[in-house]
Amino acid sequence: PTPAQAALLAGAMRFLIPRDVAQPVIGIVAITDAHRSAALTQTLGDALRRQGTGTLVVDADLRGAPLGNAQEGFVDVLLGGDASPRDGVLTAGKTPPNAMELLAGADWEDVTASLRHDGVTLVNCAPLARTSDGAVVASRCDAVLLVVAEDRDRRGDLAEARALLAALDTQVAGIVYESARPVKASSAYDVGAAALGR
Repeated sequence: PTPAQAALLAGAMRFLIPRDVAQPVIGIVAITDAHRSAALTQTLGDALRRQGTGTLVVDADLRGAPLGNAQEGFVDVLLGGDASPRDGVLTAGKTPPNAMELLAGADWEDVTASLRHDGVTLVNCAPLARTSDGAVVASRCDAVLLVVAEDRDRRGDLAEARALLAALDTQVAGIVYESARPVKASSAYDVGAAALGR
């Protein structure tokens, strides 16, 4: 997204965050494209910070690590240790030999508690269609933003993603629809209606 689009989404975050959560952990998950969810996570994090909201960005895509590699990161948190974010970003860390085993065996109550801080935590999840890693992480967040790419994802893909998240009792706070072509509409409602009609 452009900085202007990210600023609009950042301004709307207060309406998307569950009301009963003081320090929300929001997952950002794409259906197929890891780079799009990672780009949205970073851009939205920057926009929230510019608007004065304390924001921690976490890369939970342990296999792809699109937000960069580091010696320590989210993997260490999953193992019960500590890791320090750099410039507001906690990278994935060293790639584990079996990401799914690590995610399934983690103490998620402790992991989620360690991610909460005075502000918003944005968690970049692995794509839903590639592995089950993204679904595991998304289901531990307070809510998720689902990224749909017009040029890659189809209506059936979206239906499957929604069904999976519903089965995991994961709250979808919103759908971010990424289109390469501009959509002419008189309101945000018309933009969404046109996107879902494709």
